Amino acid sequence: MFLLVSWPLVTWSKEEIVKNLTLILLVLVLVFSSLFTGSGCANTKVNLLAIQQLDKDALRTDHLYFNPQMIIKDRHYEMLGFLRGDEKSVGSQTMIWRAKEMSAHLGEDDGQYLLDNQQDIPIIYRGKKVFVFTDWRHPIYSDYVYYVYWDESSQHWIRHWSWLIYGDWYDDDWVLRRLP
Repeated sequence: MFLLVSWPLVTWSKEEIVKNLTLILLVLVLVFSSLFTGSGCANTKVNLLAIQQLDKDALRTDHLYFNPQMIIKDRHYEMLGFLRGDEKSVGSQTMIWRAKEMSAHLGEDDGQYLLDNQQDIPIIYRGKKVFVFTDWRHPIYSDYVYYVYWDESSQHWIRHWSWLIYGDWYDDDWVLRRLP
């Protein structure tokens, strides 16, 4: 097995060099541990995708060469942020428009599937990511959108509604695109 790591051609500061070397070491530990424990390539792939999340600056989709993916039971999802450039947040209408633009405008079927199979959501996302389902609306109030987040008190991923009229969305809010 060969591991090919490709980095963008940039000039790194001292802090960035240390951070990137740390990520490389973590990747190597995972690869070698999978070789010796017999866990196989599938677990290594999932772990490598999870390690990518450690670099918060690289989470923005405009900086990624590929977007992180999650395998939830038998479904594959690509995780997408909707902030661009130096944006710190966007309003609800912009978030929904960008989700549609990226074909990540998922609804109740995928949201409930994520909740029903939450044991497959990588642990590294607990308390760090919110998964927004822009096409899953409140049954009575269509101005409310559904999202899934990690609840520390119950130790589960749970759903919650957010009012779109006053909502701002940040870099820890993500939409999912279902892959074939």
